[in-house]
Amino acid sequence: MTSPILRQPWIFRSAMALLFLSFLLPAGAQPDKKRLKKLDDYVTAAMETWSVPGLSIAVVQKGEVIWSKGYGLSDVENKVPVTDQTVFAIGSSSKAFTALAVAMLVEDGLIKWDEPIKTYLPDFEMQDPVATEEMTAIDLLSHVSGLPRHDLAWYGSPKTREELYESLQYLEPTESFRGGWQYQNLMFMTAGVLIERVSGKTWEEFVQLRILDPLGMTSTSTSLKGLEANKLAAKGYEEKEDEIVLMPYKNIDNIGPAGSINSNVGDMAKWMNMMLYGGMVDTNRVVEAAAVSAVQRPRAIMPSGVNEDRFYLLYGLGWMITSYRGHLMVEHGGNIDGFSAGVCLLPQDSIGIVVLTNKNGTPITSVLEFYLADLILDLEEKDWSDEVWTEVSKQMEAMKNAENDEEDIAKVQGTKPSHPLADYAGTYENEGYGTMTIVAGDTSLTGSYNGLDIPFEHYHYDVFQATDKSIGKLKIQFFLNMDGEISSVESVLQQGVEPIRFTKKVEVLDLASNALEEYVGAYELMGIEIAIAIEDEHLTMTVPGQPTYTLDPIKKDAFRLQELEGFSAIFSRDEAGKITALTSVQPNGNFKATRKE
Repeated sequence: MTSPILRQPWIFRSAMALLFLSFLLPAGAQPDKKRLKKLDDYVTAAMETWSVPGLSIAVVQKGEVIWSKGYGLSDVENKVPVTDQTVFAIGSSSKAFTALAVAMLVEDGLIKWDEPIKTYLPDFEMQDPVATEEMTAIDLLSHVSGLPRHDLAWYGSPKTREELYESLQYLEPTESFRGGWQYQNLMFMTAGVLIERVSGKTWEEFVQLRILDPLGMTSTSTSLKGLEANKLAAKGYEEKEDEIVLMPYKNIDNIGPAGSINSNVGDMAKWMNMMLYGGMVDTNRVVEAAAVSAVQRPRAIMPSGVNEDRFYLLYGLGWMITSYRGHLMVEHGGNIDGFSAGVCLLPQDSIGIVVLTNKNGTPITSVLEFYLADLILDLEEKDWSDEVWTEVSKQMEAMKNAENDEEDIAKVQGTKPSHPLADYAGTYENEGYGTMTIVAGDTSLTGSYNGLDIPFEHYHYDVFQATDKSIGKLKIQFFLNMDGEISSVESVLQQGVEPIRFTKKVEVLDLASNALEEYVGAYELMGIEIAIAIEDEHLTMTVPGQPTYTLDPIKKDAFRLQELEGFSAIFSRDEAGKITALTSVQPNGNFKATRKE
């Protein structure tokens, strides 16, 4: 497959940079604020259509803020109104800040765009060895790593940023490296690790020092702590069964470079003006024009269709690039629990639009961006709210019909689990996805994963299905080892890759030395003497010609060999309760040794 990366010879790239920067210069015409008179009524109607509690909008044109206003409520319960100072989480609109921070490292001479990041991160490792060796900063920031989203590997995870970075090697790709565009948050997180290792400052510190402070973005923060501490922060909401309900803030600081910035439209107006004017704010230069050009240059081709308003989507570095009704549009949305955001630049027209909302997963951000672009550019108006609503309604209706389909032809009737439910309980681990805990109830199981508690009921055989409608029809399947014990569970947590398998953690009992003494002795197997002893308060097993193995107690009279996966030792007793034999359980069979007197 042809690489989606659009690379140019250096001479052509330089010429293109100059041409691109010419688009950033202000045109002669002055802003026409009169065109925005219709905006209030349209926003109010759109908010009602999309059940949005509150939102804030800012528009810049020719370096001037021509609109900055809040609508609705930032706190529904206490009826606190939104203003242009209300702070919202901007989600993935944060990616543009991370991309510019990396571009600053390039301008500082600390890294090179086309140099493999392994030069700067020697411990960087992907499952694909080609990606490991060849991944550059451009690849990190343009979604061509080969990895699908794998969002459940980080969403709600207790892992630190470094721990998530170390787990990249265990995540399966669905494309060859540079073989296609796939949105990938973990690569932007890795860009944050790159920034820290190279600059000596955390991503948070670097963005604050090099971007937020110079721009005077005093209401903007880079973490959940900053959102919680801000008295002007909006509360987040979601829609459940046609009701707007509070949605708690989500801590995503471990993947912060991909989406943890919080801001208001006043601050975002400063950000947009800087990006529109090649790194300048008034007469102050925040960043070199080449860095702004670098992040807004097309790098990869996104899957997209063609219509009369927009055709073909390209991806730069933290920005999506397209043609909107004949005008260059550079944009990026964002969504995180309870909030949706949209940032849109029209560089050739020196226009910037930002829409911040406190509703989870709402398209109103794009609706208002397009409507505002039409107004300001004096284009033929289109009711984007109605058009998008019609399309979304069709999709929602199709999903509802699918949910109401009671017949499940895949389910095998009349089956039951192979074990009592208590046997499925335990802690299960995956190196890439972390830990899942299964708790057994009287008639069902509950799976706890990354802060989510998911109830499961028996589906068929050793397959269980989630009963929470918000999860969908998620299934988990349990597997047995050769001893008939529950040994692992797997689920399709990422489309396109093998089901994610979690291996059951063997719980080691804490036995005192005096409790181990009754197992000590010599056991004979076909003329071979096996010695069981106690060393450093652990039971050990020594077989002639082999190393000494440590035995970890896992249940009464049963031990696993710490050094050998799949090997265990089970002691037998006579009617009087005295240890009489040792059975070595191995993948190739069970071998019984009799205790010597």
